[in-house]
Order: sequence, then C-alpha cells, then structure tokens
Amino acid sequence: RIKLEKPKTSKSFKESIEKLHKYEPDLIIAVGARFAEPIKEAATKYSKQQFAIVDYTYKVQPANVISVSFQDNATGYLAGLIAGKMTDTGKVGFIGGVEGSSRDKYESGFRKGLKTSNKDAELLVKYSNIFENPESARTIAKEMRDSDRDVVFSATEDDSKRAIQVARENGGKVIAINKDQYDMAPNNVISSIIKDVEQPVYELIKNVVKDGFKGNKVMEFKIKDGELGLTSKSSRNIPPDVLEYIKKEYNKVKDTY
Repeated sequence: RIKLEKPKTSKSFKESIEKLHKYEPDLIIAVGARFAEPIKEAATKYSKQQFAIVDYTYKVQPANVISVSFQDNATGYLAGLIAGKMTDTGKVGFIGGVEGSSRDKYESGFRKGLKTSNKDAELLVKYSNIFENPESARTIAKEMRDSDRDVVFSATEDDSKRAIQVARENGGKVIAINKDQYDMAPNNVISSIIKDVEQPVYELIKNVVKDGFKGNKVMEFKIKDGELGLTSKSSRNIPPDVLEYIKKEYNKVKDTY
C-alpha cells in the first residue's frame, strides 16, 4: 500500500512526514532538496524508521536514510553551456539552494560549462534558503536582473519558479530544472533540464524489497543511463546551431562524470 502526502508550503513539510510516520510505512520517500532538513530531523527522531530522499545527498549521511542522487555536476555543466551561448549582456547568474553536495556539484559544473562556451562571461553566484525565507530566490533573481544578468540558472525546482516569475515581469531568460517549466513563461524559459525520477525511485524500492534496507547509502544515477536531458521545447528559444554546439560539447565530457 502507498500513502501520498503533498505539502503545499515549506512550513508543512514536517507535518507531512509526521503523518506518514503514523501510517507506519516500511519506507518514507521524499523528493527534492527542500525536504533535506525535515528528513534529517525525522531520521534522528525516529531512528527505527527507514527514509529515502531523492535528489539530495548529505555531507554526513544519516544511518537510516538512503539518498538517490544524479550527476548534478553534469547537469550544471549543461546549464553553463546554454547560459554562455544565450547571454546577450555577457553577465549571468547562478542561484544555489540549500547547502549540500548537490548544490556544490551544480555550481562547479555550471562554472565549467560557462567557461567552456563563453570564457569572458561574468558570473554572479548567490544562495537561497527556502526554509529561512521562501521568497529568497525571488529577491535574488530580481537583484540579478537589476544588475544586468540576462540569463539565470537556479539549481532547485522551487527557486526556478520564482526566477521565472521575475523574468516574466522584468525580462531576462531562465534555465529551469527538474520539470519542463516552459509554459510558465514561453518567452523567458529558454530551456528546462529534466530528471526522470520515476525509474530511480523504482530501482530504490526494488533494491529495498530484494536486499532489505541499507541506510547510510547513496544511489547515483548517471547521464548515460538516460536520467537527464533537455526538453524538446528547448528548440523554441535556442537556435539550432547553438543546440548543436551544446550537444557536441556536452557529449565530449558526459562520460567523464
């Protein structure tokens, strides 16, 4: 049996986990870095409960938590390639989410991709924290737009949505993450880099059923496994020659991650 909780705000994350715990499940799965702290706290509070978090890894992995991660440095590299080719001002922005290895990998990859496609581009990096201030990404995106950053990449889905809102109201371009967010602002979302979480979650559950729960573990899914990629709508705002360049450069390095 499966029980699903969909918290509407960051304030209800902990409440949702508590509700699921009362259901006495074999495994509680949370998707997204926004659940990092709530899952960590719950894992400490309920040491016998088994947890998993998708798209986040801890610097110190809790004993009763499995992390499902992706090659975030490669995702960042892809976004950096796009930003370098699509900026008109030569100034771009990176908005990182909550602290953790995923954020560090996104930023590292983005810097490398940007330098590859546009060595003269100027990069501004800032970090948001949805737990301390749910609107922090919106504020940062507005500051970046005011300082002439015409392309912004945000490394979390929630922050992407806020950056898109700013671009829609003030102009500029956004590279979205995790889901196809083109329809939020067709003139501003130049690309969405998506992750297929369905197969990794399936593999997670299959492994737990087959081999039992083994916490303090990270399961990483690689680009060559088909878990990452640009949406087809990217071609609506990115010229064909630029898309060809991005794919060519990306294919040169994807197997090195």
